[in-house]
Amino acid sequence: MFATTKALYLKQIKAGYERDMETYEQGLAEWRKSVDPNHAFGFGPPASPAYTALVEAFLYTVEGDRTCAERARERLVTYRQFADAYPPDYHQSRWEYEDGLPPIGSMFTLPPYLQAYLWIRDSGVFTPEDHRTLEQLVADSMPSFFRFPEWGAHNRTALRAWAMALAAKAFPNHPAAADWMQTAHVFGDDSLKGWSIEDAMLYHAIWTHALINYADVIGDASYFRRVTAKYYFDYYVSLMSPAGMLADFGDSNWRTNWPYFIACLERGAKEYQDPHMRWAACHIYETFFEESGRDERFGSPFTFLFAYLWMDETVKPERPTTGTQEALDELVGKKVVFRNGWERDSTFLLLNYKPETDYGFAGRENTRNTLVVEAEKTHHGHSDENAICLLMSRGQVLLHDSGYRERLPNGKYRADMYHNRIVARPQLLRRDDDVLGFLHDDGHHRPMETQRIDFYTFEEVDFSRTRATDHAMGYRWDRTVAYLKAEDLFVVFDGVEALRPGRLALCNLFYTHEILGQGPGWFNTRIGQLDGYGPADGHASLLIVMPQAPDRWEGSQVTRRYFMDENCVYQAHGADFRPRDFAAFVTVLIPIDRKQDAAEVAGRISLPPVSRSPRAAAVCLAAGKKKITLGVKLDLEEEILRSNIRPKYNYASGATTYGDIETDARFVCCVEEGGRLSYTFTEAVRIVYRGQEVFAPKGYSFSLQYEGPWMINGIAKWRAWERKGVALQ
Repeated sequence: MFATTKALYLKQIKAGYERDMETYEQGLAEWRKSVDPNHAFGFGPPASPAYTALVEAFLYTVEGDRTCAERARERLVTYRQFADAYPPDYHQSRWEYEDGLPPIGSMFTLPPYLQAYLWIRDSGVFTPEDHRTLEQLVADSMPSFFRFPEWGAHNRTALRAWAMALAAKAFPNHPAAADWMQTAHVFGDDSLKGWSIEDAMLYHAIWTHALINYADVIGDASYFRRVTAKYYFDYYVSLMSPAGMLADFGDSNWRTNWPYFIACLERGAKEYQDPHMRWAACHIYETFFEESGRDERFGSPFTFLFAYLWMDETVKPERPTTGTQEALDELVGKKVVFRNGWERDSTFLLLNYKPETDYGFAGRENTRNTLVVEAEKTHHGHSDENAICLLMSRGQVLLHDSGYRERLPNGKYRADMYHNRIVARPQLLRRDDDVLGFLHDDGHHRPMETQRIDFYTFEEVDFSRTRATDHAMGYRWDRTVAYLKAEDLFVVFDGVEALRPGRLALCNLFYTHEILGQGPGWFNTRIGQLDGYGPADGHASLLIVMPQAPDRWEGSQVTRRYFMDENCVYQAHGADFRPRDFAAFVTVLIPIDRKQDAAEVAGRISLPPVSRSPRAAAVCLAAGKKKITLGVKLDLEEEILRSNIRPKYNYASGATTYGDIETDARFVCCVEEGGRLSYTFTEAVRIVYRGQEVFAPKGYSFSLQYEGPWMINGIAKWRAWERKGVALQ
């Protein structure tokens, strides 16, 4: 198995540095041409001198090359020069510039600048005047941080903490050094001791990288012993996709910030002696190295140098072998990863049901009330509750997330309508309406409460059920995803319950690049190149089957999404609802070969009669000699008896027929083949298949009743059960 080494990283750092030097001066010239005095973020000197100086300082510490230290020194002492690219009166344009422009006002640039100085401070290349110059330059940069003391557990505050701690360490005798260090602690403590308030793959990388550096600077060895620290390293591994990188979600783009994750995972592998973290770091490196054409100059010297410093070569990489799992729990991560392996051609689906969570209240409220973040799920999150962020199979992307933003301020791709999910609006939608035009609104995030209702993995099927509740709009939505492993397909049940009377339009949305073919209730779709990532299997496509129902309709529209024109495939429904009315959607997602007859495959799917529809839903699939029926109880309250007894249910109160099945199960999957039946269920007391009882536990006497008899006979629900090969009579 491929494994990175210090020698390999050093080789890449040196090669990348040589590459960057070829365009260094050109980059500065282009920066001067692109200066925009009206930019929303104000004065923005180039970051490349600081990052280049850091690489040169690193090479000096590793190889003792004084020339590298001298080059770094020149870049550091001349940083004030970039202010002359702005108008002479530019300092009057913003309140924070009233005392002059900060030489380095960015939390992204100050840390590498200061770390470069620390690495070569005692190299002998600085004069006493140089030291005073740099100290004053850093001091003059501080108003940007003190005038906007941003806080909360997110990436920018972790960067600020790292910067302020480095400043105090670099210039301990400066009169403000104590204030700098105290500010570092104020900025850093929320992140160091708590959970991130962000839900974005891109920013998780920056946050973790800065946080590790901050902990190192202040000498906090306890950071890696905290539950919150270990959690995120495991979380990142669990999100590794067949594309050789974490799946993207929130304010992220496809496979962005991979160099940061390499460095962070190398450090995690070292601290926890974890072979899976080591594998993830090595696998990301190998993926992008191969995609570069094995270019020795690929990647980022900045992040590779931290990978070099943080790695432990003695930890041998080991590919994980787990299957479908939660990523990483139902309280913080609030994601489910379905997978049948960890190979490049494995099937993978990421479901995200994370809302604005209960933790980190002070930081979230401060961010919400200080910055213009109405479009975000605070912070950097999207309106992607219960959305499918990524689906891959055979090395090909079949569904993907919406992307970050094309322009400031908000970025419309954050809105609910740009995600693979149910989208609701409190108006009546008609068949001839422009569906996406109807759904388009101000794009502000709609707060939702979410929870995991159930999650279970069986031998033949994995499933999750997650709930999102929109109290403002007045509906509750459960999404059940079932993965049939042998058939390598997904069935998605969406049940929407009205919480108050009124009109409600519901649209089940899926986005793709190309529609290869379509028919009644089905679309054969394909996603091509995605930021340079091409299909590994050019013949794979995704068949989206939305079995037709008389009160809804299907269609597609082209819209701008992920920086390109994409096709939105939808099934829509609009009605006047009363409280506790339900609407049900069933979707089957089937990776197929493009040469297959999509119409024939779609024709194998049907909707059997369901006794409690639309409070329950089912689908039948013909797969070779198999007949597969899945049923889901959408209304979980209907079976609960009103009497104050226990159990507050019985078989009659919950029994539902799904074609050939009768059961009170909340989830059931039956596979009939060759006169035998295999079944899987959760939360049931009985299953009958075509009149034959196949599961029926014995009863129990429940005592300590509050009302009526002191003891009542009843049958308790079984949590789950799976049985194969039951002979049918």
